[in-house]
Amino acid sequence: MAVCGFPPMNLAVCRILELDKILDVLARFTATPFGPEAARSLAPSSVMPVVQEALRETTEGQKLLQSGRRLPLEGTPDVRPHLKVLEVAHQSLPEGPLLELAALARIAQRMGPELKEREPLLPHLAELVGRLPDLRELRLAIERAIDIESGGVKDDASPELRRLRARLFKLRRRLESMLESYFRQKDTRKMLQDQVITVRNGRSVLPVRAECRGQLVGIVHGTSASGATVFVEPLSTVEINNDIVSVQEQEHQEIERILHALTELARSQKTELSRTVDILTHLDMIQAKASLSDAYQGVEPRLAEGRTLHLVSARHPLLLRGVVERLDQAPPAREAVPLSFRVDAEKSALVFTGPNTGGKTVALKMAGLLSLMVQSGLHVPADAESTFPVFKRVFADIGDEQSIGSSLSTFSAHLRRIVEMEREIEEPSLVLLDEVGAGTDPAEGGALGTALVEHFRRRGGLVLASTHHGMLKAYATTTAGVGSASFEFDPETYEPTYQLVDDSTGRSLAFEIAQRFGLPEDVIRHARALQNQKERQVEGMLERLEAEGQQLARDRETMARDHRALEASLGRQRAVEEELSRSRDDQMKNIREEMREEVARARDEIRRILTEARERSLSRQGEVAKDARARLLALTARFQPPPREGAVPLHLSVGEAVTISSLRLTGQVVEVLSGNEVEVMVRDKRLRIPVSELEAAAPRKEVKAFGGAGASQTHLPETKRVPQELNVIGCTVDEALSQADKFLDDAFLSEHRTVRLIHGLGRGRLKNAIGKWLTTHPHVANHQPEGSGAVTVVELKN
Repeated sequence: MAVCGFPPMNLAVCRILELDKILDVLARFTATPFGPEAARSLAPSSVMPVVQEALRETTEGQKLLQSGRRLPLEGTPDVRPHLKVLEVAHQSLPEGPLLELAALARIAQRMGPELKEREPLLPHLAELVGRLPDLRELRLAIERAIDIESGGVKDDASPELRRLRARLFKLRRRLESMLESYFRQKDTRKMLQDQVITVRNGRSVLPVRAECRGQLVGIVHGTSASGATVFVEPLSTVEINNDIVSVQEQEHQEIERILHALTELARSQKTELSRTVDILTHLDMIQAKASLSDAYQGVEPRLAEGRTLHLVSARHPLLLRGVVERLDQAPPAREAVPLSFRVDAEKSALVFTGPNTGGKTVALKMAGLLSLMVQSGLHVPADAESTFPVFKRVFADIGDEQSIGSSLSTFSAHLRRIVEMEREIEEPSLVLLDEVGAGTDPAEGGALGTALVEHFRRRGGLVLASTHHGMLKAYATTTAGVGSASFEFDPETYEPTYQLVDDSTGRSLAFEIAQRFGLPEDVIRHARALQNQKERQVEGMLERLEAEGQQLARDRETMARDHRALEASLGRQRAVEEELSRSRDDQMKNIREEMREEVARARDEIRRILTEARERSLSRQGEVAKDARARLLALTARFQPPPREGAVPLHLSVGEAVTISSLRLTGQVVEVLSGNEVEVMVRDKRLRIPVSELEAAAPRKEVKAFGGAGASQTHLPETKRVPQELNVIGCTVDEALSQADKFLDDAFLSEHRTVRLIHGLGRGRLKNAIGKWLTTHPHVANHQPEGSGAVTVVELKN
C-alpha cells in the first residue's frame, strides 16, 4: 500500500475533495475482514517510486480480473484478535481460533497456484505472493489435532487422549447398561417417571416420581420445576459415575495440553502469521482497487517528472453511476461530461469562468481528487494519455467554512486557508482556488484574487482558479503563462452544457440565470439599470467575445468534420487503388503463368516435329521438310508478338538481311511469295515466314546471293555462335534446367555433336536433377559424368 507522504493537515484537503467517499467505495470491494479498514486509511504518497509501484499493482490486478480470475481471498478469517493472544505468554487459544489460524494458512497457500501460470504478466503480484510465509507445518499440526467439521479435538490428537476416550466409552456403556436394568425390573419400573437416562451435575441419573423418592436408594441431584420428579443417582452407579468424572477430568487436562502445544507452535510463528495478514491485506487492496477501476472504466495514467497536469476526457468519479450506486445514493441525472485541460511549467495557471452551476467547482474538485487518487495508487476515469505529476502538496480553498462560534466570516475562512497554503507550499504543489477573492468588495476581491494567483504560480504551484471577477478574467486573457477556459451554456435557455472551451472567457450570466429561476422581471430590469456604464461595456465585450468564441468553436468543428470526411475519402481511394493494384498483379501473374505453360507446350511441339522429321525416310526429305516448316510456322503464329516500338521499317527484297522475331534468328530473303510470306535462308535451311514476323537486320558479312555463278554480292547476318559448354554453378534447379533447355535447343540447331554442362559437386542436388532431366530430353542421345563428376558430357542426337 502507498506510504503517506502528505502531512496530517492535508487530511482536511482529502475531505474537501471527497477522497474519503472514494475510499468508502473502495472498502466495499474488499474481500477480507481487514480490507475495509485498510481501504479507508489509504493515503496519497508524494514519493514517485511508491506511486509508480502502486499504480502498476492496480494495473496487474485489473489484468487478473479481465482474465476471469480472482484471488481466493473469500472466507479469510479475522485472526487479529488471536495474534494479540499470542503476545501474552502461556495463554492458550481454544479450538475455534486455532482452526481460523489454519484457515489463514490454507488461504495463503492457495495464492501461489492461482498466479503461477500468469507470473510473466503479473510480476508485482507474483513477487508479493512469493513473500508469503510457509505455514504448512502449523496448518497440518492444527488440522491433525482438531476436526474441521465438528471443531473438537480429535481422538488421535495424542495416544493418551485416545486411551482416555476409549476407557470413557467403556465406562459409559457399562453405566448405561446398569441404569437400563432399572427399566426392566418390575418393582423399579413403576417408580420411574420416564424410562430415560438424564444428566444432572455431570452425572447420569434416573427420573423418579416424587412419591417414590424413598423407595430408590441413591443420591438426589435435583427436582423438576413442577416438583413431580426427582433425579436420583442409584447407589449402585455412584462408583462408576465417579470413575467417569475422573476420566473426563483427565481428558480435559489432555485436551488443554494439546491446545497449549498448538498455541505455542503458533506463537513461535507469530511473526510469519502477522506478515501473512499484511500481505493478504495488500493483495486484497490491489484486487479492490482493480475492481473499483472496472466500476468506472479507469486507466493507469502517465506520471510526469516535472510540472505537467494534463487531463484528457476526464470525468469526476462521484458523478459516475458505477460509483454512486455503491454509495447507496440515487444515480446522477445525467452522465458526467468529459473535460480536458492542461497546466504545466509554461502555463502554470488556468482560470475557469462561466455561469453559476456551470461546472467550474466540479472541474477544480475533479482535478484535485484525481491527483489524490493517482498518488494513492488508484486508476482514474480518463483517457490513458492523461498526465499527472507527483505533487508534494495539494491545497484546496473550496466551499464556505464560516463559523459563528469561532467568529469566522466567509472571507475570513478563505483567508485562513490561503495563509496556510502560503506557509506550506513547495514545488510541485497543486493549488485550487474556488471563487478566489469572493466574500468582500468586488473591486478589492478581484485585485486580491489576481495577486494570489500570480503569487502561488511564482512559488512553484500549478494553480487552478474559478472566478466571476472581471479583473481576474482580464488578467487570465492578457498574461503570459496564464490560461483561461470557460464553460458553455445554451444561448436560448441559459442552461449549462458543462462543455469546456479553452482560451475563452465566459460571462457570469447572473441576470439571465436569475430570470430562469423566476426572479421578478422588474427586479432584473432595475439591476441592469443600476449596473454602471463601465461594467456594461465589459459585459458587452465579454458577450461579443463569447459569441465569437462559439462561432470559432463551430467553425473548428465544421473544419474537423470536413477533415475527417476528406481523410475517409482518401482512405477509400487508397483502398480502391490498392485493390486495383492487387488485381492487376494477380492478372499479370496469371498471364505470365499461362504464357509459361504455352511456351512449354510449344517447345514440346517443336521437339516432336523435329524428331518426326528426323525419323522420316530420306527419300521423302523434301516433302517432310516442307510439312515440318508449315507446322512450325503455324505454331509460331500463335506466339506472334505485336511490332516492337521503334522497330526498323522493313522493305523486302531478295538478298535483304532480316530477323525472325519469333525464333530470334537472322537470315537472308531468298524469295518473296504471295500471301504476305517470304522464304528466308537460315543456317542453310529455307523457311517460309509471314512478313509480320520479320524485322530489318544490319548486314555483318558478305555472301553470294542464292543462285548460280556470278550472282551479285550481298550481306548475310552472322548467325549466333553457340558455345560448347554451359556453366550453371550457383543457379537453382529451376534456373539451371531452364538455361540448359535453351542451350540444348541452340546446340541442336547448330548441329553440335557433344556439349558439356558444368554444374559442380556441392551436395549433389543440382547434379542429380540435371541427370534425371537429361534422361527424358528429346535432343539427348546419351550423357555421362566427366572426371570427378562436376561436369556432365551430353551427346546430342543426329
